Amino acid sequence: MLLILIHLPERLIQKYRKVSYGMADGSQVDSVARRIAAQLLRRFIGGRISNDMFEDSEPQTKDRAVRAIWNTMWPFYDDLHEHVLSGKYKLSREDLRLCSRWLIFLHTDQPYVWPDIALAGFDPSQRVQPNALLRFFSLGALKPEVASAFLAAGDHAYWPFAPKADYRTALSAPRLLAGKGSTQRISSFKEGIQ
Repeated sequence: MLLILIHLPERLIQKYRKVSYGMADGSQVDSVARRIAAQLLRRFIGGRISNDMFEDSEPQTKDRAVRAIWNTMWPFYDDLHEHVLSGKYKLSREDLRLCSRWLIFLHTDQPYVWPDIALAGFDPSQRVQPNALLRFFSLGALKPEVASAFLAAGDHAYWPFAPKADYRTALSAPRLLAGKGSTQRISSFKEGIQ
């Protein structure tokens, strides 16, 4: 299994060779890193690679979306021992829906417009802690002004997409399952994640 991971990025780079480009705000969309990240995330949530393999395979990129999604995956697994996401570690249906949306985003070239915070995929309004001492002892706790600034960037219900319209656009023009005869599968997939 590890041998496959060592060769995975090289194969994907050849398959998805695209030029990375910077955005006006200094962010960068790295299409190759996004495709590699999507492949690894899909294998991880499908129980095909372990948490250790997933962590060790993070694509090295300046694409903030890849880094934010990788960081957000951390609470979904136990980092004290190696395991796959099956059995007692299996993701819930709701968690799978979230991860599916993140996978869809990784298959776009849309810019990631959210400010950088830890665990960006989890609602920051639920993690506000005004007390500095309590914030220090609380994993992922945020200052109220940090949470407000983050939420001002878009509709968090569709993170990492910013507006709902970007999410709908990505669903209407899928890069996965878009081959001949896939219309029915795409409709079923859309119904399951909306």
